[in-house]
Amino acid sequence: MRNKYILIIALLSLLIMFAGCQKKDKIKAGNDKPVAKVYDKYLMMNELKKAIPDNLSAEDSAYEAENYINKWIKEQLLVHLAENYLTDEKKDIERKVEAFRRSLLIHTLKSKIIAEKLDTVIKPEQMRQYYEAHKQDFILTEPVVQGYLIKIPLEDQTTIDQVKQLVSYNLPGDIAKAQKLLKEKKYIFIDFRSQWKKFSEITTYLPFNIGHPTYFLQNKRLLETSDDKYFYYLRITDFILEGEPEPLELAQDQIKRILQNKEGERIFQDLENTLYTDGIKKGKIKLFY
Repeated sequence: MRNKYILIIALLSLLIMFAGCQKKDKIKAGNDKPVAKVYDKYLMMNELKKAIPDNLSAEDSAYEAENYINKWIKEQLLVHLAENYLTDEKKDIERKVEAFRRSLLIHTLKSKIIAEKLDTVIKPEQMRQYYEAHKQDFILTEPVVQGYLIKIPLEDQTTIDQVKQLVSYNLPGDIAKAQKLLKEKKYIFIDFRSQWKKFSEITTYLPFNIGHPTYFLQNKRLLETSDDKYFYYLRITDFILEGEPEPLELAQDQIKRILQNKEGERIFQDLENTLYTDGIKKGKIKLFY
């Protein structure tokens, strides 16, 4: 770091001269020193040092410093020209910059206030009520399903026969026995009977795509197939087609965000109203109409 600092100072010694005498130009005293000056604008050494990464070699540091100074000088020259050339346009830019500054300050304040005061616990009943009132805002773009999928190596024909017998009538007790057997053998049993899954997600476990999902779900819902390595068994116990409202289970994360945003807006509106009321009472606000 010391070598970098010394090299930069050496490299910029001539440029420092053109910045003029520090006392003469009334630059504040201290450890910081001017590196360059354009009209009444100064580039200070501390600013330059911050712009140069610490992990560079001395040679690279000097190169980056020179580039930064040249870029800064050109930028100041263009800004000076713009300030004197644009006139009315300059005023409009300043107005927009100030409006953006106010907006950014308020947005930052709003985010901080809401983060500090927002109760993130949204009750299930609140989500259910919102869902019932806004179902048409949560429309499926593809089918979702419930059921289970089994995958067994073809070489284990005994287990295949046992499992097919157990799941043939789709009875909960027999399914539980099949699930236990497959778990012991470390075979795949994907159980989604109590949760909704996208049908496209489930079919990724199959050796082929189901070409007409709607027809399959409405007319079959049961599939036994195999490839050269595995036996597959898919049973769909329930489904919801695309174009219909998605189940609350899938919509609840989005609903939670919506309700939190609404609560955040209420918190900030309360703050605005409180500030306004206090401002009137304390004479900080005066209306001249």
